[in-house]
Order: sequence, then structure tokens, then C-alpha cells
Amino acid sequence: MFTRFLAPSLWMQLHSVLYPQNPSMAVSPKWLRRSSSALDRAFVQQAKVTTEPNGEFAKVTINGETYLWPNEADVHALLTIISELTNSEHPHHYLAEQTQISRGDVVLDIGACEGSFSARAAELGADVIAVEPSKIMTRIIYALFELRGLPKPTVVSTLLGPEPDDLHFIDNTQNPGASRVVSKPEEGSYPVPVTTLDAMIDSLQLEKLDFIKCDAEGADVGILKSGRKTLERFHPKIAITTYHNSNDYREMFRYLSEFGYTLKGKGLLYSTGEFRVIMLHAW
Repeated sequence: MFTRFLAPSLWMQLHSVLYPQNPSMAVSPKWLRRSSSALDRAFVQQAKVTTEPNGEFAKVTINGETYLWPNEADVHALLTIISELTNSEHPHHYLAEQTQISRGDVVLDIGACEGSFSARAAELGADVIAVEPSKIMTRIIYALFELRGLPKPTVVSTLLGPEPDDLHFIDNTQNPGASRVVSKPEEGSYPVPVTTLDAMIDSLQLEKLDFIKCDAEGADVGILKSGRKTLERFHPKIAITTYHNSNDYREMFRYLSEFGYTLKGKGLLYSTGEFRVIMLHAW
């Protein structure tokens, strides 16, 4: 196994992830042999892909399923997203462990991007609330649901964070993953409000919330902590990314433990000189 070639400091760090003092925080060693990059490469090589213009967006058919993507953007980035979405053995797959979606569930998709997870949730019979600050991605989400004949989703064009604020957002139509938040106006930017998870749920006047999917590019901890009342009231199932910052997994694990969740870490990523857990599932 490749771990025998690791430097002692890295081996100790990896050992603390695989065999922590708190056994419930342990991540299975199987993820050492099941990396996101390897699975994505295999998917890209084998996927059957066709692309055709569809007005403002490109219609991309991947293995018989249709998605929408900015005309100027590289389809490779979309293929990586769909690799995560469709492979249940992928470390970044959201519907794992007990975090599953049932018909009639209310699903909150934080960081909805092009809407493929939102659409999958709707096809499973869920009522979907997509949180997405990007104007172009918001239009793609609506167009994708219409293209697939799905009920119109609720899209909240905001950012979530630990406290209210006003920021700006810049769309990158050539590389949607490079779209970004800025603190003050720049060329091409537009204002986007920041609100807390609790405040947004209150404004939506929800009577139930069954599932939260969150991939917020590193803002995930702050978002969860801004939703204490929501977690206490609804105890939704949660699938959330934990690899963006080095301490996210441990911090989220400790925080969600306060609410009586069963928790399971999944996936391993080597980044910036350390091993990080990719996902946390809570139910």
C-alpha cells in the first residue's frame, strides 16, 4: 500500500484521520483507493457526450441525461460534476449513508450551481429550494427544470453566512467554478445580499425541512452555524463538503454532535500538504 512510502509526519496525520481518538470520527481506509480524481478521469474517458446549442446555453447530453451549461464554458468541468452526482461510490456523492431523499421531502440545495443535484432531487419527488447567487446559473436552473418537465423550483439568489452583509458577485461564463464573491464593486460584478440560514428559512416560512445539501466553497461551517434554530427545529439530514479548509471536518463534526446527529465522514483528499476528509453525512 502506498502509505508505506509516506513521510513519518504525513503518516501520523493520516493515521489521526483513519484512527482518531474518537472512533466515531474515523474515515474508512477504502477511500485511499477510491480517489475523486481517478474516478473523474475514468468517467470522462467512458462518458458518451453530445453538445448542441440551446439558445443562451449549451444542451449537453451525458450518458443519455440532459444538462445545461454556459455556451463558452468547458464541458469537462460539467463532466466532473456529473461524475460526482451519478456515481454512488464517489467520495463527493451526496446521497450516501442514511442521507437519502424520499418523495415529499423538502430539500435545500446550498450552492446549487447548474442545478443538476436540484433536478435529481425533484425527480425523486422532493420539493426543491436552490440557493445560488449567480445570475447565469439561476437562469440555467430554471431552464433545466423546464427542459426536463419538472415543477418550477424555488431559487433564492443570495449568499449564506454567519451574519447579514452586502457583497458582490462576478460570473465567469467560461469557467463557472471561477465565479467569485468580492467585497466591493468591480467591473462586471453585481450586488448579492448575505443572510443567515435561520433568517432565510424564516423568510420562506417552511413547515418542514428534510435534507440539506451544501457545497459552499469553504463557507460551509459559517452557514451551518448560522442555522442553529433550523437544525434544532427540523433536524434535517445533511450532506456537506468538508475539504475546503483544513479544520472544517473536525469543526462541523463537533458542532453537529450537539444536535444528536449520527455522523459519518467519507472520502480523503491530499491538499496543501495534508489529508482532508471530503464529505460529512449527518442524520
